[in-house]
Amino acid sequence: WRSFLKGDSVRIEADYGRSVARRISRKSNSEQRDLVTTSGLQSVPTRVLEEIVLRLVTESAVLQAQPRTLNTASGENIKIPTFTSYGTASFVSEGSAFPENDPTASAVTLGAYKVGRLFQVSDELLMDTGFDIENYLAQELGVSVGQAIAQAVDGTNAGSTAVQGAFSTACLVGATGTASNGAPTVGDLFDLFYSVNPRYQANGSWLMNPTTLQHLSELNDTTGRSLLVPSLSQNTPTTLLGRPVYTSTSVASFGSAVSSVIFGDISRYYTVRFAGGLKLVSSRDYALNTGMVTYRIESRVDGRIVDTSAAKRFVGVS
Repeated sequence: WRSFLKGDSVRIEADYGRSVARRISRKSNSEQRDLVTTSGLQSVPTRVLEEIVLRLVTESAVLQAQPRTLNTASGENIKIPTFTSYGTASFVSEGSAFPENDPTASAVTLGAYKVGRLFQVSDELLMDTGFDIENYLAQELGVSVGQAIAQAVDGTNAGSTAVQGAFSTACLVGATGTASNGAPTVGDLFDLFYSVNPRYQANGSWLMNPTTLQHLSELNDTTGRSLLVPSLSQNTPTTLLGRPVYTSTSVASFGSAVSSVIFGDISRYYTVRFAGGLKLVSSRDYALNTGMVTYRIESRVDGRIVDTSAAKRFVGVS
């Protein structure tokens, strides 16, 4: 690790997908799964890895809302079975045959899309004994990778050749706004909440932009009480209609014809796949003539909507 920090052409890996899954599920019962067990990758100090993971998760509303996570050692396509309808059971009389009623099944394919960046630190800064290079790296790596992943999973991309955004049109519309500025009203929020099947409401979460949350803080119910219960601690999210709210600037703010809010059980609705480890490479040779040490970070990630009935979105009036 010290050789890496100094830029001595070192390549290391960290099995951060498992660390992300642990942080996502730390306060929940959401599922995390290692499809392939990997070993020998914990070369990055725990403090640095945990800081990277913390910043990565907090950049994304979807990741904060505890989606299902899959960790694989390699990046080949994997298929996740999904059910668009369930079979039904029936009461039968004594001696009668049980009816056959099969569920309707399909599959979602998860790939692996590369995300990364280069950044440089001067020799002089590295030699400065007062400069905390580990903390600097953790912030740079966590925020930059986190923002890139957040923009993908919290976005609207259809996912044909990239990560599918949770706010893509594949997400069913549960409520359409009536306010001219596209902002959700009290009635819109109740419509969205009750558009989701009750089996998903109990573990439901709200996803939105901080600007949208600020707007909602000004709304009251018919008795004059605020719809929001503010967070009283860092580890307790604000709640709306009794369910937690997670925000990210990667989610679009409210506006005309804009999908600005999702409500539902994100652990059933969305799956994130981390393929391989978080790869870190350092080199003095790349920018030798300028006296800079170059660092590269890369990862492979995908995300897909797997159960369209588990969450729905609010769309502002056109």
